[in-house]
Amino acid sequence: MEQYEHIDEIYDGTKKKRGPLGTVMWILLIIAIVSVCAMVLFRILSQKYYPSEMKELAFNQVLSEHYREKDGDIKVYTQKIRAPYDDPDEGNFFSAHLYLIPEIGQLQVTLRYNDGRFAALQEKYGTKVLPNGTAFIFRLQSSDGTTYELSDSKRDEALMYNYRKLTFDGVKIPLPKECEITQGENGREQGSVYMTVDIFLEGIKEPIARLPIYETHIENKDKSGDYRLYEYADKDYTLGEGDRPE
Repeated sequence: MEQYEHIDEIYDGTKKKRGPLGTVMWILLIIAIVSVCAMVLFRILSQKYYPSEMKELAFNQVLSEHYREKDGDIKVYTQKIRAPYDDPDEGNFFSAHLYLIPEIGQLQVTLRYNDGRFAALQEKYGTKVLPNGTAFIFRLQSSDGTTYELSDSKRDEALMYNYRKLTFDGVKIPLPKECEITQGENGREQGSVYMTVDIFLEGIKEPIARLPIYETHIENKDKSGDYRLYEYADKDYTLGEGDRPE
């Protein structure tokens, strides 16, 4: 049975001790795994992070007066932005925290861009054209053909991101249930409204980025295969502690 003695040594339950080099390699492996997990978690959390001021309502003169007239009882709506980026591949700009105040025709939204992507934009358009974040020109474009100029803007920075809180006044904001949907000559339903924030640079005619911000309906096929417009619901926004005029 001598030929089986080496097998007995393997299955006798004795665990071999790890040498100094093996211990060091094991520790390094654990550190590497933890580091990668921490980096991934940090990346996920940082992409969702917005400074408090960028998440709250921005009270310019128009909204402050409305707030006081209503003794704080103002009606604000919000909506989840379905495509919160200008490009699914590059993603130079991202959007979040949309607020609609139809009573006074005000729309607010926060944009975010990465320092690294900003450097890429500088390389593309030149540092003279794009010296810093203040070079951006923001306009709100409605599907009815109306263009709205920026009324107010706030800035902030955190981690590797820059943030811009944009406010547009005098905006015609129909809520989904208020739209009159009719059938067009092509047989498709019409009457929905959508809005985008277009980003320009001085001297460049076409926008360098366009972000879908608000939409009243989504076009989809029904059971019979015909295209129909379905309401993309808004919801009431409850004012928080920071949503007060100064």
